[in-house]
Amino acid sequence: APAADRSRRHSIDGCGVDGCGSGARPVFHIVVNLSTLLGLDNDPGFLDGHGIIDAATLRTMVVEAERSYLNTHTKQADRQPTRYTPSKKLINLVKAGELCCTFPGCNSPVWKADIDHTTPFDHRNPTQGGQTVLTNLKPLCRFHHRIKTFTSWQDYQDDLGHGWFQSPTGHEFHAAFFTGRTLFPGLIPHRDPDHPARASLDTARQKRITKLADDQRKWDEANPPPF
Repeated sequence: APAADRSRRHSIDGCGVDGCGSGARPVFHIVVNLSTLLGLDNDPGFLDGHGIIDAATLRTMVVEAERSYLNTHTKQADRQPTRYTPSKKLINLVKAGELCCTFPGCNSPVWKADIDHTTPFDHRNPTQGGQTVLTNLKPLCRFHHRIKTFTSWQDYQDDLGHGWFQSPTGHEFHAAFFTGRTLFPGLIPHRDPDHPARASLDTARQKRITKLADDQRKWDEANPPPF
């Protein structure tokens, strides 16, 4: 099964001059299938804050990286649903599944984002409020987290990970159409085989992906370089 890899690439310590000290180590967050790192396929990966990168570049970047392997089995990540603060494993699984802030139109880097409970956590009775599980968590940048918390914006999230936002005027907006679940199908939350919405949601999702690819192809054909 595909696994996400979060990496930190370190600079080389020292500058070759006595007393210069070590510089700050830059940190990059990369999401990539383990099978790609092992050379079993050439699926692309994602560099947080930048976008999709090819397999060859991925392998070069993670040679000297610290790696954190994500288990995509959500039951293992959802072991503490009544605890307000999610575990590091759950946080990374949530962020890898979205790749950026989920507020419509925002592409702020996901590893700088807050983790928001879609259905608010009930601190007085955790078993009754929104629980700390994969299907009730999403990343929001600090600005949009405050917008959601302190204004009349409403948000919803289904058990397949899809999110919607409703503005104070009643207009509804879908969260990002392209997510980590699009790039890494192994991150899609487990669904029962007889889920009543499975077929229709899968069909609608595939139609959106096909239409986006077709629109991009038509635009490229109509606007050959130089632009």
